[in-house]
Order: sequence, then C-alpha cells, then structure tokens
Amino acid sequence: MGSNQQTLRIALTADLHYGITRPKTIALLAERIAAEGCDVVLIAGDIGEPDSNFRDALALFAHLTIPCALVAGNHDLWAGDYSSRYLWDDVLPYVTRKSGFTWLDGENVILGRLGICGTIGWYDYSARDPHLTDYDDERYAVEKGKFNYDAFKIDWPISDREFATEVLVAFRKRITELQHNPQVEKIVVLTHVPPFEEQIIRKAPEEFLWNVNNAYFGNLTLGREILPHDKVHLVVSGHTHVAVDIRIPRRSLSSDPLRVLTIGSQYYRPRLEVVDLSI
Repeated sequence: MGSNQQTLRIALTADLHYGITRPKTIALLAERIAAEGCDVVLIAGDIGEPDSNFRDALALFAHLTIPCALVAGNHDLWAGDYSSRYLWDDVLPYVTRKSGFTWLDGENVILGRLGICGTIGWYDYSARDPHLTDYDDERYAVEKGKFNYDAFKIDWPISDREFATEVLVAFRKRITELQHNPQVEKIVVLTHVPPFEEQIIRKAPEEFLWNVNNAYFGNLTLGREILPHDKVHLVVSGHTHVAVDIRIPRRSLSSDPLRVLTIGSQYYRPRLEVVDLSI
C-alpha cells in the first residue's frame, strides 16, 4: 500500500421514484449522505418522472458540496410532455447538468486517481430465463406489453436491443478512455440495468411473471463488456429493487474479485449504500 493512498467515501443510491416516494424521505437520505462525510454521490437511475419530478428530486441534493453524478432509469424516460427520445437526448441531460450533476451517459468523472463511468444499460433480453425455451427475442419484444409497462410508456420507434446497442457503443468508448488513462488507477461503473448474471434473481418455475420479466431486468452483454477492464473495482446498479452484494472472480487469479452491488431500494423507501474505496 502506497504512502499516498487515500480513501474515497462513495454514496450510492438508486430508484428514488420521486412522486411515489415522499420528498421528505429523499431529503433525509441526502442529509444522511452529508452526515456520512461522503466524497461523491452516485444515483443509479429511476429518479423521478415526469421530468419535473426528476428535477425536483435532484434539487434535494443541491446543498451537498461534493461531486454528484447519475444515470437515468427506464421510468425516467416514460413519455409525457416530451417524447422518450427527446427526454433522453435533450431534457434529462440538460436538467442533470443544470442541477449540478454529471450525466454519465455523456461524460466520465475523474476524482484524483478514481474514474467513474456509467450507462443506463438498457435491457437487451440477454438476461432472459433459460428455462423459458418457447420465448425468443422476437416474442419478448412482441409480448412485452403483457409483462412490462415500458411497452406503453416508452414511445421511440427503435427496439430494446437497438437502444441497448446504441448506449453500449457509447459506453465502450468512455470506459476505454478511463482504462487507458495512466492517471486513473481504479474505476467505478454505475448502471441502471444490472449487467451480471449474479445480479439476476432466478425463481422457481411457477413464478412465471417474475421469470419472464428477467428479460427486462438485465443486460448481460454489458457485463461481458465491463469484466475485461481490470481497473474496474466496483459496479453498482439499480432497477430490480432487490439488494445484491457479491464478488465476481476475474480471469486472472492474481486480480481481486470484482465487487458488484445492486441497490435494493423499495418504492417509498430508497436505500443508501456507502462504500469506502482505497485509491
């Protein structure tokens, strides 16, 4: 351990769902972050919809004098006054930056020797239940409205897999920049949709509704993109509302396992995780 090593305290939350969750509850979470002496705040999506709720949720963190960054979630892109595409391309990035946050689907954050990279990581059906053999990608797309309300609230004309590929290509460029930056020693990756199999909750066959929804709960293609980057030491996700804290082995036995968290926020009760990371 080098003599100049420092520890960064990272505040992690997700699935605030402002508008369902009371403003006072989110304000108290922000106060806890301040009390914990955190160095940076990361929010893993589903902050609030419509966009006015997204803005008002971020305003509750305005008193914090530390860097704040986020990725959007699927609920944040539900069409209302604006189309999903306009929300994604213009409204939410603008509101994010005006609120003092970094929009991680557009740029990285570098804090000393720590790099922070993020993406919404849209689901591409790669996390589908392998036992549901009569469901293929086409059926998941066609029958999505039976299982997932995004089918009615996301109004862009492209498919889930096309959007997942779009954001993956952009993420690949950003994480590669951090991996090859000699000043960056460790990377934290923030996603909304979980990227690893170990984050996907598999249930008994009779839990059909949950099992079919696993196709919309994860993006394992993204996980395969992340894992080879040996500077990545922490991956944090939201979306499923089920807490997970696991270590994933690396290809090299000499490398430390990769820590992967899913923030287990519940509606009305957002969760805060605080992680100390030595740099």
